[in-house]
Amino acid sequence: MTGMFDDLVPQGSTGAGGAPPPPPAGISFDDLIPNLDRRTGAPVTTRALVGSARSPADRLATLRDTFPDARPYEGDNFVFTDPRSGRPTLYNEDNPRLLGVPLPTFGDLASLAPEMGEMVGGIVGGAAALPPAVAGAAPTAGMSALAVPAGVGLGAAAGRQMVETAARAFGTRDTRGAVERVVDATTDTGLNAIGWRLGNLAEGAIGGAGRAARNLADFTEAGIRPTAGGIFGSTTQMLEKGLSNTLGGGPIRRAAQEQAGQLRGAVDRLASSIAEPLDATAGGARARELALLAVQRAELVAEQQYGRAFTLIGPDTRTALPNVTQYAADLRASIEANPETAAGIYGPALAQAERLIADAGRTVGRTALNPDGYTGITFQGLREARTAIGRIVDAPPAAGSEPQTIQALRGLYATLTADMKGAALAISPEARRLITEADAQYARYAREFAPTLQRVMDAGNDEQAWRLIENWSRGSASELAKLRSSVSREEWGTISGSILARLGQARPATATAQEIGSEAGATFSPQAFLTEWEKIARNGPALSILFARTENGALPQKLNQLVRVMNNLRDVERMGNPSGTARNLATAGALGWLGNHLMRGDLDSFARDAVALGIAPNIISRAMTNPAFVGMLAQLGEVAGRTPARLPSMGARVAAVGVANPELRDLLEVMRQGLAPQDGKP
Repeated sequence: MTGMFDDLVPQGSTGAGGAPPPPPAGISFDDLIPNLDRRTGAPVTTRALVGSARSPADRLATLRDTFPDARPYEGDNFVFTDPRSGRPTLYNEDNPRLLGVPLPTFGDLASLAPEMGEMVGGIVGGAAALPPAVAGAAPTAGMSALAVPAGVGLGAAAGRQMVETAARAFGTRDTRGAVERVVDATTDTGLNAIGWRLGNLAEGAIGGAGRAARNLADFTEAGIRPTAGGIFGSTTQMLEKGLSNTLGGGPIRRAAQEQAGQLRGAVDRLASSIAEPLDATAGGARARELALLAVQRAELVAEQQYGRAFTLIGPDTRTALPNVTQYAADLRASIEANPETAAGIYGPALAQAERLIADAGRTVGRTALNPDGYTGITFQGLREARTAIGRIVDAPPAAGSEPQTIQALRGLYATLTADMKGAALAISPEARRLITEADAQYARYAREFAPTLQRVMDAGNDEQAWRLIENWSRGSASELAKLRSSVSREEWGTISGSILARLGQARPATATAQEIGSEAGATFSPQAFLTEWEKIARNGPALSILFARTENGALPQKLNQLVRVMNNLRDVERMGNPSGTARNLATAGALGWLGNHLMRGDLDSFARDAVALGIAPNIISRAMTNPAFVGMLAQLGEVAGRTPARLPSMGARVAAVGVANPELRDLLEVMRQGLAPQDGKP
């Protein structure tokens, strides 16, 4: 059959690797093939069969079985005539893009079937080899460790061969001879084994026996279920992650979900050990309340110091009121300028000031010895008036009252205090010392702490006040320290515990803007916790400010322990909820492969591959998530690293775990035999 563009890409006119020769200068391939369909692509089944062929020639031959006029195109692509549209069509269509990033198509995934088989096979092979490799580390002077990369390599090669064999049964061309197939399989095995071993050496998994024991202790003390991936490091966790996508990976997924719940419980327990955690709204309201209490405490301390100074002045001492007189004049001027509005606002403060001025101007106590008498209000009278004004200022505002009225009375209180301080400074040296010290302390508070407290109190609403404090914990340790210094340890516990409880909050991608700013839809995420924890850790002493001096003295140690556990379980969420696409592809591939055996009546192959694809991954998954098995592996590793002569005696421990876990008995028996003395030698 001759295609519509045979004359444009003639047979035999190919460049290196079977690709067409480049077009003449200034002309593109699209110029040579008008009306080219770059979006439809080849059918998914065709992509799977073509992608399973090893050589460019076999790929083209496989494609021509469906589209006889297929020809090489630019790069490693092909072009064919689609009988449905009659248009020239690219085999590998242009990928759709999202924000400029190309997205894979179903055809792309189908063409990667051999690579997926290679990945799953490597995971299963490596997982199956891991337990006996650890058990035999000491007796073989570490040589048993090579079993793991060998298992990965053999499993990967077998997985790819299974996919390619299935593809050949459905029409994929393979012109390789027997020798070429052996060479390719050997190459697959070697590359996968070497690649795994390099990663393993970089991590030092086999040599990290002591670290595994420490990790196990962290998990146990934190109340988190230990799994092999969490105890032995990221290489083993990669195996867990891969197994979670297989037919038998249910135990991995369930264990990961359990771990995520336990991590949240551990965070909640630590937060509650400081104080009862609050949500953003209640936390913000409490923070504003604490800021106000801090302001009042600072003013009370200064007031007490002034009070001690004022007691040194005789109660009958007459005092002039220059500051109050000036303040009254200012209020009067404001009222005269705006009589309709200012009178109601400033009138109460002005009336009180005028009564004080009248008393200070009254002459009393005329006698024969003192015909002029005494002019000025008594110091005791000033103290009583100042106390009365202070009660009005500090009382909750009455319904309908103007905040500016209270502010005017507060100004009168301050000017009255200034007049009393002036009298005390002039009369008593000791009073002068006390007042000077009080002024200096209050000035430091006003300069260093008052602005921070005021920012909390002035936040638009309670939730905004809380966001302000959270932002300080991640970006302004100095502001956080000022707030911490202004409240008691018990009061700070509410702030500290609430921040800790909220560190792991994550919201779904579908959350609305309103939900993102509130508690709605929030769930716990270990990854979100670590991200926020690291932000605080980078913010100077913020971690110490938040958690070092609380009601729970052991909190820093417990938190560091929990963070180590979370770091060892960074992928726990992904394993608990693995990609549906990846799991479905693996499941569909496995079921299709097993179904092919049944259709052909090959029960032996069905039984063998059912074990490899489903039963073996399930057994390995159960072992890697069994706390007794994981604890035993950690102990074996520690013994192998420190006292290898004791390894044969560990066979009893292995056997005991097998008795308690019958489903793992065969696997444990292999390990026990590996620990037994060989030929009378340990």
